Amino acid sequence: MKLVAALLSLIISASAVTAVLQNSAPAESLDDLRAEFTVDTVSSDLDYAYWAPEAEDLSEKCPLVVYIHGRLHGWTSTSYLEDSYMPYWITDEMQSGFSEGGAHILLVRIPETLPTVFRIEQIYSTIMDYVNDNPEIDRNKILLMGSSAGGGAAWKLLTKYPGKFASAVICCSSVVPSKTDIAKAGNTPIWLVSAKKDELINYTLNQKVAWNNLKAASKVPSQCRQTLFNDKVVFCDGEKALLHHSLANTLGFGLLDFYGSPLPDTVTTNGKGAAVTNNGIVAWFEDIVN
Repeated sequence: MKLVAALLSLIISASAVTAVLQNSAPAESLDDLRAEFTVDTVSSDLDYAYWAPEAEDLSEKCPLVVYIHGRLHGWTSTSYLEDSYMPYWITDEMQSGFSEGGAHILLVRIPETLPTVFRIEQIYSTIMDYVNDNPEIDRNKILLMGSSAGGGAAWKLLTKYPGKFASAVICCSSVVPSKTDIAKAGNTPIWLVSAKKDELINYTLNQKVAWNNLKAASKVPSQCRQTLFNDKVVFCDGEKALLHHSLANTLGFGLLDFYGSPLPDTVTTNGKGAAVTNNGIVAWFEDIVN
């Protein structure tokens, strides 16, 4: 009887844990979240999709999170949204991390007819048009994010428009900035996300060089980060990436899984070479701007 009771207790405890985990995951599906975005094809130089928090949810002017996708995601006016995990940023779990009560989310579409890095002025003007149209956005709290070619565009934006972005997260960038370029954006905290086994952007020849240059040239190295996927790349929903280059989707819950833990098989260090706890992109951003 004692054995049976012990087993029942174990089963009940396991069920309770499972229930807690399930309750921690977003209630909405990714498709439902994508449907909450508005696609705008007329207001600026480039198409974009956006989501805005309700005014009554905000305690003050709020941040703007900008995401720039990589190549092969901008074929149509909605493909960059349909492919993205960024809609997870509109969930209550993510929005509640912003001390102002929420943040705008802006996904900029880069048409495939011209490489992303040649559209820097258009990307910037699109972002600024959106900011000007939404006065509740705090211009000092813009978080810039980009992956692959979009990460290259993020580097270009940081160096061409220094001081315009509060911080940046750059995944598997196709651009390797020099120390001189990074120095132009030296006061901006930057978080690099890389995979050792990236099939498209060689880590040793590209992203490792970028990280070393960032550590050397940044004026705020203790606020800079690198998260490195050593072997496998897993998304916030537990799905394993087919390609190690598919790091964009790791941003879906801010480099955390649905339950607030760092994604598996990762190591995060700061610009001084010290290992740091990954509490997620939102917490890092909040420490920077508040």
